[in-house]
Amino acid sequence: MRIAICDDEILQLELLKHYVQQWAKEKGINCNIELFQSAEAFHFEWLEDFSYDIILLDIQMAELSGIELAKLIREKDKHIQIIFVTAIPDYIGEGYDVDAINYLIKPISEEKLRECLNKAINKKEIQPKSILIEIDGGVHRIYEDSIMYLEIEGHELFIHQEDKTISIRKPLSEMEDLLTIEEFIKPHRSYLVALKYIKYIDSKKITLKNRTTIPISRGNSKEVQRKFFDYFKRDVK
Repeated sequence: MRIAICDDEILQLELLKHYVQQWAKEKGINCNIELFQSAEAFHFEWLEDFSYDIILLDIQMAELSGIELAKLIREKDKHIQIIFVTAIPDYIGEGYDVDAINYLIKPISEEKLRECLNKAINKKEIQPKSILIEIDGGVHRIYEDSIMYLEIEGHELFIHQEDKTISIRKPLSEMEDLLTIEEFIKPHRSYLVALKYIKYIDSKKITLKNRTTIPISRGNSKEVQRKFFDYFKRDVK
């Protein structure tokens, strides 16, 4: 688990780090804790891969505030768990738009922090599966439910999501091993399609909800339609 602590006070950073380490040790959680003294520093690091699980975020910081940073995070990452830290109770309530776990009022109670961290990991456990992909020397987290379909062209694999497409050099078969295969269908040797994004299937093609069409291999139509019907029946139960 990767946890960030962002506060412009060094003593506060070290105290929170100690509390988190004690909590992780008691829970038996392998935890990588990273400290940041400004919102900008965290934002720069986070943009590399979006791979943080939890952030403890001070609200009052110079330049970019904790609230402003949280809004930037939520534009791209709906799954990171945000816990605000503040010395001013008046700020409580400003974080509802970013789905914060809670607010911790300084001086921080170790017991209250533990409660927030427990709540955060409970929410993480019910969130969709994610996979880690190496891209341009960095590691990126991709949530499985954001993948519409995968497409292979030569040695290039394209991961098509709702808002972007990522290109990597990896065989399609390796991605099949990483994903929950019951949630996907392979209509053609060059494609792996998420069942949840399918709108319509005929004998020759799949039409996705965004109107993208994907070919079905000759002789594969009946099997593709059967799997889609099975998924649909399971999904509506």
